[in-house]
Amino acid sequence: MQNLWSSELDKISSENPIKLPITILREQAGILGEKTKNLIIGEVRDEIDENNLVIVHFHILAPALKNYRYLLMTLKYNLPEVYPVLLVDYTVPTELFYPISIRTEAELFENIGKILSSEKTIKIIRMLISQLKGSMTTNFNTAQTSSL
Repeated sequence: MQNLWSSELDKISSENPIKLPITILREQAGILGEKTKNLIIGEVRDEIDENNLVIVHFHILAPALKNYRYLLMTLKYNLPEVYPVLLVDYTVPTELFYPISIRTEAELFENIGKILSSEKTIKIIRMLISQLKGSMTTNFNTAQTSSL
């Protein structure tokens, strides 16, 4: 049988793959869990519409607080092209919720980094951990009292 495929396909498997925006967010979701001992985790939800538009939502999630989640950002990009990526930052005031066009991977890393290290993001994580620690103390004290 004759192979009609391009010889370029032989090289693809040995190349460094393009890091997709969803992969970057999944990695950051894992890092958040590590940093907070899984009290707070990152959640990445995605969908692909009929026009091959990938829509990715990144939430902060507190599993022990009835899966409370807070949407930090949304990314949109087309397949098979990846860039430009449209990014909506939900850590800014509501009137600034508009898509920013990101043209390169470096620019994407920079903007995601700004969101993840923003004052609002840190405030949300701090509040959720405080809530969790407060509910753990309350549950522990209730358990002690009921066993007396």
